[in-house]
Amino acid sequence: MPGIGFYDGFLGPGTGSFFALAGVALRGEPLLKATALAKVLNFGSNLGALTLFLLAGKVVWAYGAVMIVGQVLGAIAGSHAMIRGGARLIRPLIVAICLVMLARYLWQKGYFAAPGR
Repeated sequence: MPGIGFYDGFLGPGTGSFFALAGVALRGEPLLKATALAKVLNFGSNLGALTLFLLAGKVVWAYGAVMIVGQVLGAIAGSHAMIRGGARLIRPLIVAICLVMLARYLWQKGYFAAPGR
């Protein structure tokens, strides 16, 4: 978990997937329970980050407001999808999201650049 916390603090995207994976692989939790707990852990890490930014006086409220709206809408949509589709839906979504994040990372590092660039 400290490794995930370090990743969350420096990079962030996909941390919930790592939390869910750790719950399933390391604690033997069912996927839906691990996914639900990942939301709580993500909230905790975000609350910790917000506290540090508040103490440092570095909160950009306009950006934060947009992010809050996106987070709430995503949480509502994700909760409904999890309740309706269960593990049958969540499992392939987690795999797909991880693959997309990996592809994006490789793209940013130039692995998909045209030859001679």
